[in-house]
Amino acid sequence: MPFTRRTVLKLALFFGAIAGGVTLTRFFNPQRRQVGQTVDKVTAFVDTLLPAFEGTPSASDIGIPAIIMKKYRRNQRFKSMLLRAEPWLDTTAQQRFAENFVDLNEAQRNDIVQLASQAPMRSLPYQLFSQLREESFRFYYSHPEVLTHLESRAPQPQGFLNHSQPPI
Repeated sequence: MPFTRRTVLKLALFFGAIAGGVTLTRFFNPQRRQVGQTVDKVTAFVDTLLPAFEGTPSASDIGIPAIIMKKYRRNQRFKSMLLRAEPWLDTTAQQRFAENFVDLNEAQRNDIVQLASQAPMRSLPYQLFSQLREESFRFYYSHPEVLTHLESRAPQPQGFLNHSQPPI
């Protein structure tokens, strides 16, 4: 095959299309668009677990979903589990209530979260429930704004003055 101008142009178009395709997939990545929807679902899920109650803020009021998503931004295992499990939320919500998970009222979301908590242990819904519950509770109950609303106080950092009894 002799290298003519036509061959060079064909090769240039071919390699340009490949390079352009790679570039376009970066900008029009459906997974990137899905992350925004995933954050909304995580926020609704975590707020279902930890709603505002008697003066205490909800989990989203103090940014717990954002903290969870930031912590796991580079954790491929968590992201993979989340991207595979979160469609279950909308599918189940559509089957039961004909709405997306984020559009459900609190009682309906409680129903979906309870289904996830009762799913078999190795299933994606249970993994989603377990992981988000563990992380959201840890970040929520260690947040200074929530600690100020708790009536009991931890023995630390004050410590027990008398080792046999807590302070009065």
